[in-house]
Amino acid sequence: MNNDIEKKISEAERSVQKLAELKEQAIVLDESLNECFKKNKEAFEKYMPHILSDFKDFEFNQNLFFISKSGNLNILHTSENAPLYGDDPVKDSKKQVEFFLSHPTFTKIVYGLEKNPRDQIQTEYLNKAIQVSLDARDNLTLLTNVPEFVPSLMVFGIGLGYHLDELISKINSNHYFLYEPDPLLFFASLFIFDWEKLFLKVDKNKSTLNINVGSDPLDYPRDYISQVDVNGRYSASKTFLYLHYKSKKLDVAMEEMHKNYNQQIGGWGFFDDGVFSIGHGYTNLKNKTPILKSNKNISPEIKRKIENLPVFIIGNGPSLDNCIDVIKENRDKVILMSCGTTITTLYRYGIKPDIQLDVERTKHSADKFKFLPADYLKDILALSVNVMHPDYFSYFEKTGYGLKTGEAMTSAFQEKLDRDSVYQALQACNPLVGNLGLSYAYYFGFKNVYLMGIDGGYVKGGLHHSKHSVYYSKDSDEVEAIQNYTTASGVTVEGNFGGEVFSSNLMDQSRYMINILMKEIIKDKKAYYYNCSNGVKFDKIKPLPPEDVFLLDPNIHKKETLDYIYNNFFDAPPLDVSEKDFIDLDGFKSVVSSLKDILDVDYTDRRSFSSVSKKQTDFVNSYRAQGKGKTNLYYLLIGSLNSINAILLTVVYQYDDESEVVEYGKKIIEVWVEYLDAMVERYSNVVGWHDTYDWDGMKLFEEPKSSESEEGDKHVH
Repeated sequence: MNNDIEKKISEAERSVQKLAELKEQAIVLDESLNECFKKNKEAFEKYMPHILSDFKDFEFNQNLFFISKSGNLNILHTSENAPLYGDDPVKDSKKQVEFFLSHPTFTKIVYGLEKNPRDQIQTEYLNKAIQVSLDARDNLTLLTNVPEFVPSLMVFGIGLGYHLDELISKINSNHYFLYEPDPLLFFASLFIFDWEKLFLKVDKNKSTLNINVGSDPLDYPRDYISQVDVNGRYSASKTFLYLHYKSKKLDVAMEEMHKNYNQQIGGWGFFDDGVFSIGHGYTNLKNKTPILKSNKNISPEIKRKIENLPVFIIGNGPSLDNCIDVIKENRDKVILMSCGTTITTLYRYGIKPDIQLDVERTKHSADKFKFLPADYLKDILALSVNVMHPDYFSYFEKTGYGLKTGEAMTSAFQEKLDRDSVYQALQACNPLVGNLGLSYAYYFGFKNVYLMGIDGGYVKGGLHHSKHSVYYSKDSDEVEAIQNYTTASGVTVEGNFGGEVFSSNLMDQSRYMINILMKEIIKDKKAYYYNCSNGVKFDKIKPLPPEDVFLLDPNIHKKETLDYIYNNFFDAPPLDVSEKDFIDLDGFKSVVSSLKDILDVDYTDRRSFSSVSKKQTDFVNSYRAQGKGKTNLYYLLIGSLNSINAILLTVVYQYDDESEVVEYGKKIIEVWVEYLDAMVERYSNVVGWHDTYDWDGMKLFEEPKSSESEEGDKHVH
């Protein structure tokens, strides 16, 4: 009996002692957590104050913390209703990093040689660089371990930061991207992870650090692209990807990054495009083609007079055929805006558009009008962008253009001739002409807009354009000139009326830009946009079958309306700058010389190539930020610089043997130097440099074909 009592007393004493120890540990832990939080708060206030500004009123429950079996802190992941880690968070995180280091996951671009019918120096020299990459592919072994230095590191999930300690000690990088969709977890990391350590490393190495907390997973790709645009789009070609924990939000974010990869690696532009940009644009200025006035110079009253007019933006997608009846029925009640080659299809259907739109700067954008009667084109208002081929405007009596953002010509014009922003830069007006249609509709203030034949995709193996378009021969077969549409790589996306459709990479980029523009458009609660096309689904545009379009509007006085738009929204500017000052050949030569100086280093390892890529990009980016009449030099060079850097990093970071990839990298640098020299020679002839290539596809326009739905070429309404 006494022994039992003594045993119970002994157990009670041990329990009391244990409780005292736990209490002491809790006090020490609490002090440690608060000290870490205080230190991190000071670090963020010094390095990234904007991050903590979003957490001023954030309420955090420290009771979500609990001690795991290993003695390390864990946390309840409330959105998943489960602990974030297992029994040993630190050990598990170390193992996770070790696995990543020996099983690298990274983005990559698959390259192939391209034909060069336009004799573009971009294609000529990129083909040389791509051939080096193909040789490396055939002779080298794929990368099996993460190098000590990588161009870019993207971490999905911050959690409590246990993995970050290991990552920053094992991996150096030019660019760090950290994404945490759950603000609670990021805030919790402030009590545990030493953020100052990361800030100091980034600062010492002159790297960049982007921390994204709480963004909607669907929006993260857009946030990422805006940041990588500053760092250099080329870095998207070789970004190492690390996933810290599984969650529904991170799954969505990674899926969206995968789906939007085309936007990360596409639309960079290139030097020849920049030369055409200035060559075409300067001629259009000399010809005094009217330019779109800026919004600030258009009174609300002017827009109010036309804002309620219904507008059909018509594309040449396969579903156009299903929209023809509703177009004919309402032809006199609406403004018809025809996109690109759609005008030929409409002509075959006996329909005349009110406004013609084109965005592609190449010669064939103009050449298609050779095969349409002059009387048919006579009263059409032709709109485009400032880099359009000058011949385009010669086919119409009334023409105009807006400024296309991201162009060497536009930046030169704005900085040298339009410092007061008298003229308008169009938003999200590319890459396809349907984007331009929506951009103009938004600018003019139209509030009742219907998309027809703006498919942005098609059923794989099905029609890619209207059956009555020039892209099909008389016996309804596809013509060889357009077969790239059916063989192009792309993605499967949600359909406008349900199901899925195939969208090429370019079409998908167009969809992405339309979605961006719609975020602005819907800010006007009285704007109603409808998609009658049986193609891809666009955000914020209501699906509406064409047979459900029902308009009670009266007929529009077309000539009066088009004259009103032309006279109130466009103006011909004076050209009061010398050719020498506008072109700035000396400035271009100076930039190229500086780039070649940056390249003149000893290449001994992967990091040396990555560092040179970053230095060149930082240097060219400096011209974008100057705002002193030199931004056009940035736009001339940045696209080709991104392209060559992407190929370079693909070779240097895709294969195992560092000494071998260094030799291949040196060959690509040699190609880049040759390319830079060729740029100077080409740019010295930029004035009057127009696209002269006769596209093989123009033969499709030569023979007009009959259609059951047309009443004959003489009866165009």
